[in-house]
Amino acid sequence: MHILIPLDGTLRAETVLHPLTMLVRRAHSPVTVTLVMVQSTDADAAHTQHYLAALKGIADLAHLTVQTRQVTGDPAQRICAVATEHGADLILMASHIAMLDPLAGASVAETVARCAKVPTLIIRPEGVPFPEVPRYTPLTIAILVAASQVDADALQPCVRLAHLFDADLLLLGGHGAHNEADAAVYDALTTVARQLAHGGVAVSRVLTNASSAEELAMLVRSHRVAIIALPLPMDGASTAISTILRDVNAPTLLFHP
Repeated sequence: MHILIPLDGTLRAETVLHPLTMLVRRAHSPVTVTLVMVQSTDADAAHTQHYLAALKGIADLAHLTVQTRQVTGDPAQRICAVATEHGADLILMASHIAMLDPLAGASVAETVARCAKVPTLIIRPEGVPFPEVPRYTPLTIAILVAASQVDADALQPCVRLAHLFDADLLLLGGHGAHNEADAAVYDALTTVARQLAHGGVAVSRVLTNASSAEELAMLVRSHRVAIIALPLPMDGASTAISTILRDVNAPTLLFHP
């Protein structure tokens, strides 16, 4: 598998390297890592080359197959282009991303997640650390599922990552306005869970009375969930997802259904 890691020369961006080692330990196939750095100008090339070469020798990367790319241009667009060129399976990057506010402007991480053709795992340097999950202990990815959009095919990006990293999936749905709606949502979650389980992934499901953000925060705090997964595009669920990104400061996977 191939993981792309965008860097900008800061220690903040490098905080993804420890989560990388946690994921590599769980991978079922050899991992190739591409470090990509977007330069402001071509004049920065020598400094960038030296930085990336030095980074390849640190302990977190020394045992991996690591290649480097240095490019010039718009950071998000160039990162997405490199991900496509290298056939990346996952983009792993650090960001303070707290909410999707069009008035404030999108962060680079959000823009990358929207334009990339592969899932983007965002690590919050100031947030909940990536868990030290042993190799043979399940790592759980909680997926926010809209009641009107329960679809096994839409969750395949998460299923693929679950296979790659030996992870379990937890489908999180919200309660309806009455018992009949609850039953319908739970039945839909159960149907999807069974479909996904046929593919060899352990899947559980839960309905919550609390807000999605409150439930996910509780699951993260209790160490029941390591990663929260949110679908893109965010039409129809932008308020809920913005709230989660603001209030649940945990490793977050943004994916296109």
